[in-house]
Amino acid sequence: MLHRYQSYTRPLSALLAGALMLLIYHESGQPLTVNLNSFPLEDKLVHAVAYGVLASLFLFTQRLHATGFTIRQQFIATGLAILYGISDEWHQSFIPERTADIGDIIADAIGASLAVIILGRFARKTD
Repeated sequence: MLHRYQSYTRPLSALLAGALMLLIYHESGQPLTVNLNSFPLEDKLVHAVAYGVLASLFLFTQRLHATGFTIRQQFIATGLAILYGISDEWHQSFIPERTADIGDIIADAIGASLAVIILGRFARKTD
C-alpha cells in the first residue's frame, strides 16, 4: 500500500523520470572502452533495474485510484519504458564502441514489467 500518496508525487515522479532518461541517454552516449562487468549478465541486471525504476516513475506520474493503478495505466507505464529502451539501443548504434543489443531490450522489458506488476499488485490509496 502506498501511504500518503500526495499531490506532489505525480510531478516529482515526472521530474525524476525525465532526469533518469537524461542519465540513461548520457551514459549510453559514451564510447565503451572497458568492460567492467564483475559477474555474468551484470549488464542485463543493470538494464532491468534501470528500466524497472523508469517504468515505476512513469506509473507514479498517473493518478492513483482507491483500488490502485488500472491495468491500462500499468500497460502505459511499461510501454513507455520499453519504447525508451528501444530508442536507447537505437541511439547506441551510432556511438563508437557501442552496438544495439536485443538482449538489452529484453532485459529492459523484463525489468519494467516486473516493477509495474509488483507496484500494480500492492498499490492502494490509503488516505
